[in-house]
Amino acid sequence: MYKLLTGGGLGDAMIAMAKFYSRFVLEDCQVTHGVSHRQWINNIQSLYNYQEIKCKVEYTIWREEIETKSKIHDYFLHTTWNAKIHEDEILKYFPEDWEIEPFPPLKYNKRQDVDIVISPVACMEFKRKLNDSSLMKLADRISKTNHITYVGHGRPMNHYPGTSLINKTTIPELVDIICSANVVIGAEGLVTWLGAMADKKVFMQIDNLPGIKRRQHPKWNIALFNDMREVEL
Repeated sequence: MYKLLTGGGLGDAMIAMAKFYSRFVLEDCQVTHGVSHRQWINNIQSLYNYQEIKCKVEYTIWREEIETKSKIHDYFLHTTWNAKIHEDEILKYFPEDWEIEPFPPLKYNKRQDVDIVISPVACMEFKRKLNDSSLMKLADRISKTNHITYVGHGRPMNHYPGTSLINKTTIPELVDIICSANVVIGAEGLVTWLGAMADKKVFMQIDNLPGIKRRQHPKWNIALFNDMREVEL
């Protein structure tokens, strides 16, 4: 049984899973996922559980605990798409790395009521979000020919054209929606990375270009944008 270590938010968990699937099988591994915010634990645990990956999500202080953890884990699942793009002190303790599996065998239940998915905010602290007025203009434009479903957490989108599921989905339901969509639009985070791994057309807002470049696999169908007027379906 391999003991694997990783950490970060929900988006990081998706990249870690892609790295997991490029080298390991479910039956042979136990993952420990460290988080720096206790309120992240339940959602990240639910994500691993739905993908049937044996994992324990726990609160940790990396700088104080990484050396100790390196002695009881075999590998670290670095959250970069390949083994070459790193600015990571964890490499001191876990120097081995490899390329992710860009299209891992995601587990989900297909839905028939999803077309365009928009995630207005990303990161569980809402650090990255789409501009409200620009989003309304985009939604008005694309809703003439496409149905929009809004997902994530934050302010309800009931006054926007389409269906608002903001604050209304579990993590498994969110995975089902994203993996059933045709197009995914949002800031960098769980929704956009999962959409890319599910081989969807993804429009991702540029909030942290260096971070995106570290994670974006060249086989993914991702179009980056600064202005939502650049989003053309």
